[in-house]
Amino acid sequence: MFKHYPLTMHRNALDAARAAAAAGRQGRFWEMHDRLFANQTELDRASLERYATEIGLDVDRFREDLEGDEVNAAVEADLDLGRRVGVDSTPMIFVNGRRFDDPLESLSDWITEELSSH
Repeated sequence: MFKHYPLTMHRNALDAARAAAAAGRQGRFWEMHDRLFANQTELDRASLERYATEIGLDVDRFREDLEGDEVNAAVEADLDLGRRVGVDSTPMIFVNGRRFDDPLESLSDWITEELSSH
């Protein structure tokens, strides 16, 4: 499960998180996520709308959702959860509520171990 945790040191991070959430309301979260990740230096509002067009979103609905209470509440809820569990950087991985801090190469083994213990 993906959770948003836009860092305040990144000027457009909050809008980017909202854009991904708004795209998700049209079933295109991962397409927008990938576009945002590939274009991290171009996250202004015009670029977000261009990406919405490029991935085939209803852009009027995207704009409404981007500014809407539901998308904002979803991103804020993710931020609140992140603060409660001690997120201090991104990306961060949790499996069954346990924070994964080992080298990424050991993630598969760590998940297998975690799954076998439950």
